[in-house]
Amino acid sequence: MKKRKGFTLIELVIVTTIMMMLSVAGLVNYSAVNRKNRDEKRKADLQKMVTTLEIQYQAQGYYPANVTLPTDPRSQTGYSYIYRTGGGNTPFSYELLAHMEDLGSTNGNYNYLCISQHPSSCNYRIKSY
Repeated sequence: MKKRKGFTLIELVIVTTIMMMLSVAGLVNYSAVNRKNRDEKRKADLQKMVTTLEIQYQAQGYYPANVTLPTDPRSQTGYSYIYRTGGGNTPFSYELLAHMEDLGSTNGNYNYLCISQHPSSCNYRIKSY
C-alpha cells in the first residue's frame, strides 16, 4: 500500500476556515482601534481650540465671532466641527461640537449637523458656560 503525501480536502477546508475567521477578527479589531484613534484626535483638536479661545477671551474680554476650525480626521467623508457663539458681535460664550464614531466617546446628542446629510449627528460638545 502506498503512503499518500499531502493534505486531505477536509484538512484544507478546516485550515482555510480558521484563517478566514482570524482575518475577520483582526479586521474588526483594527477598525475599532482606528475609530477610537480618530475620536481621540477630535478631542485633542477641540481641546486646542478651547485653549486658544480662552487665551483670546482673557486678552480681549470676549470670544471671537468666527474661527478657523481644524480639519476632521475623516473630512473626506463629510465630517466637520462646529463652532457656535452666544452674544452677538462680542460673544460671551461658545460651543464646540463634533461627531464621535465610537459611542463610548460621546457625551450627548445635539441637534446640529456634524455629518453632511445627517441631522442631529453631533454627539460630543464642549461649551464655555
